[in-house]
Amino acid sequence: MHRFHTMGRKFFLFTVVSFFILFCLPLMAPKAGQATPPKAPKTALVLAYFGSTMTEEANPVALIQESIARKHPEVPVLVAFTSAHVTRVLQQRGQDAKMLPEVLAALSTQGVTHVAVQSLHITPGLEFESMGTIAQRFANLPKGIQRISIGAPLLGAEEDVAPVAAALLASLPPQRTPQEAAVFVGHGAAGPGGLAYPALQAALWTESPLTFVGTLEGASTSSPKTIIAALKAKKVTTVWLAPLLGTVGDHARNDIFGSGAESWATQLTAAGFTVRPHTVGLFALPQVATRFTSHATAALQALENQ
Repeated sequence: MHRFHTMGRKFFLFTVVSFFILFCLPLMAPKAGQATPPKAPKTALVLAYFGSTMTEEANPVALIQESIARKHPEVPVLVAFTSAHVTRVLQQRGQDAKMLPEVLAALSTQGVTHVAVQSLHITPGLEFESMGTIAQRFANLPKGIQRISIGAPLLGAEEDVAPVAAALLASLPPQRTPQEAAVFVGHGAAGPGGLAYPALQAALWTESPLTFVGTLEGASTSSPKTIIAALKAKKVTTVWLAPLLGTVGDHARNDIFGSGAESWATQLTAAGFTVRPHTVGLFALPQVATRFTSHATAALQALENQ
């Protein structure tokens, strides 16, 4: 009797399963011509910057890359260059260097649908605008990247100025005395991007009146001649000279600290100042990495809102 009871249960289960396969599964399967549900987005973040062939670090942006990875561990963080010359030189040295279009094209073939391109530029100048134009050309590709957002440069908005000023002051050596000046020299930028420098200057003066912002190009108000006149008016004798650049590369070594007649160090020395070089790039400052991470977070959130 028990044997027939067991066989009856097996037959009942077999009947139920068969009914499900024959009648229920066809109803659940998509009909011909019916759109399949969209796949979950696959996201990546790309750090894009000009690059340098003269830095000693194997990866000058490692601090920023690690900071973003800690904040967004689920998102792969890659590095891309915007300079063809830098990319070519680094490749000749055996480094795995790729330009921004190459990185974006590779991500597209890997099934990545959402990409945040985080600028590592200092101000929203021409290089930043060019980078954004290149990146946006890879959006809405058939079977490729669907959405691309652009992360703001370091001094991309008014709220960036005070934190960057604090980072610069915190980076100065502790042996600098209150009577000694500090001059941070940046690249300079034409157009609206150049307004970031006087804004930064104003923020620095509120905390340290003997701190100045100079530029290699751009406004005459940040030229060596103007800064030297301001230093003499303050009766300064010693000047700490530092780059307002991501890395201590070609511009820093030659145009700021170099021995040439036009370098900032040479002109300050000729004007009678004792020059103390402070060779630390912005990418090496933890507070700067935090600021870039904040911009990267906003760029990732923008992907969801497009």
